[in-house]
Amino acid sequence: MPWVGGDLFTNPAAQTVLADTGELSPHDCDPLLVVWASIGIEVIFEHRNADNLVTFKDQILPCTLSLLVLPLTHIAVARNERFRILLRTALDGAVGGEVEASIFHT
Repeated sequence: MPWVGGDLFTNPAAQTVLADTGELSPHDCDPLLVVWASIGIEVIFEHRNADNLVTFKDQILPCTLSLLVLPLTHIAVARNERFRILLRTALDGAVGGEVEASIFHT
C-alpha cells in the first residue's frame, strides 16, 4: 500500500497542503487518511482532477482529539487524478501548533 506522508508543519496557515498523492493510475481506490495535530483542527480531504486545478469532491473533517484515522472505500479514480489533504483552520499564532498528515492508498 503506497504511503504519502507530508512534513511536520509548525503554525501553518489555512489552506496549507498537508499531503498530496500526486498523479494516480485509474482504479477504485481505498484511501486511509491519518492526521495528527497538537491541538484541535479541521482538515479538508479533496479528490482533484488530472490537472490539479479542479476539486471534484471535498469533505471537511474534524480532528478534535489530536488524531484522525479515517478509512475510505471504493473511490473511482481516473488517470492522473489525485487526493490531497488541506488544513482548513490556521494554526498561525497557536503556541506550538503542529500538524502532520498522511494518505495511504491502494
